[in-house]
Amino acid sequence: MNIKKIISLMLCAGICFALISCANEELPAEEIQPPEEETGPAYWFETTETSDKYSDDEGHLLASYDYQIIVMKTAEQADEAVLAMAEHFNAGMLEVLNSQLETGEELGQWASFDERLSSSLGEGDYYYTDELTAEGTQAGDIYSVCFNNYSYMGGAHPGQTYFSRTFDLSRGEYIDPLEVADDPELFRATVTDLLLDQIQHLDPEILSGYSDGYEST
Repeated sequence: MNIKKIISLMLCAGICFALISCANEELPAEEIQPPEEETGPAYWFETTETSDKYSDDEGHLLASYDYQIIVMKTAEQADEAVLAMAEHFNAGMLEVLNSQLETGEELGQWASFDERLSSSLGEGDYYYTDELTAEGTQAGDIYSVCFNNYSYMGGAHPGQTYFSRTFDLSRGEYIDPLEVADDPELFRATVTDLLLDQIQHLDPEILSGYSDGYEST
């Protein structure tokens, strides 16, 4: 074998060993980023209930109340602005609850003086009651809580009223519903027309129960 072939073989061998050596070198580890922690909402709304009932010495039900309000709950990561907003929102809901409790806590005493209730003990279908249900609806930054108050405290029939509280999440405070309108008077007139139209299409028997002059009311 001549010198040129020997040198060629040595060069080939060197190149092969170099390639093998490079292949065995560990590639640099890629930097792995830890997964981002999922963050939930800073606040949310929940319905809570407060209820109680009153019975006589023999266990007959005299009266009961059941009140719902909606409360704003906050997450651990909530900032001071959200905490302040929740405090303000919940204070308004607590005012509604306390107002209802002024009635609810008197129901048992009022019922105890009702002779008709005393004469029907055991039937289980006649007792005083006061109920408040709450339903929340959000549209953009406006959160509205609609309340339905049903009560029976003797008399020929129960009573039912509706009212609401409107909260502006961007301002963190309760507002008058007219504040959401660019033209408050046009808004008021439009809503009035809609309500009157709905009333006039009610069943005649129901419509006959409306007071005279309800249109102006």
